[in-house]
Amino acid sequence: MPSYEVEAAPPLPRSGKAGLSCAGEYRSGGGGAASRHIGHELRCAKLAPVEKSNYVTIHHFTSMSEKYKIRDSQQLYFVSFATVNWIDVFTRRLYNDIFVDSLRYCQQHKGLELYAWCLMTNHAHVIISSATQHLPSILRDLKRHTAKSILRAIEENTQESRRDWMLWMFKRAGQHNAHNEQYQFWQQNNHPVELYSYELQQQRLAYVHRNPVVAGFVDAPEDFLYSSARNYAGQAGLLEVLFIG
Repeated sequence: MPSYEVEAAPPLPRSGKAGLSCAGEYRSGGGGAASRHIGHELRCAKLAPVEKSNYVTIHHFTSMSEKYKIRDSQQLYFVSFATVNWIDVFTRRLYNDIFVDSLRYCQQHKGLELYAWCLMTNHAHVIISSATQHLPSILRDLKRHTAKSILRAIEENTQESRRDWMLWMFKRAGQHNAHNEQYQFWQQNNHPVELYSYELQQQRLAYVHRNPVVAGFVDAPEDFLYSSARNYAGQAGLLEVLFIG
């Protein structure tokens, strides 16, 4: 029976002096209450209509990769993406602003059309489209740039009490994915959902804006800084958005 040497993770800090403190800084991958923010869209693959043959009954399965795919960039899509292991990175303004600036850059230079957004402590929701560019490519570039920039900011932030632990977790995730050079910051899946009806658009818009309220961060959606709820309430938001309805 071979033996294995397992590297121990750095201990979680008791409290952080810089930025906001956040309960439950680590959640096991995909589990816990936080996963419901992004995981409510996940469903088991459904059986497609059955074909009869002379010899066997053939079932066609719809894979998850086929179900969650952007097929027309000009349509509105609800997209969610989360940090690996649901690590609460976005509890400090430094990291939040990198994400916001990256969204703004994609709006100004990559053809991203932003209708709604909300940045929570460990995941983000957006409603987006693009009339001129390939939407999956925009998302790929957004995630790649924010990952590199935020990881660099964590490494250079000497006031970050969770630095060693977070970098260890991101490195550990990267070692299990051949697509990464060293670290993995975001989970790979985005699970885009096409908002093909006005009713669905309004439903997801309300969901995006009510995330901070449900989490207990604010009493009203427009009170949350990192969200487009302010725009829809007639206030100045951090980013310009196109309006649904």
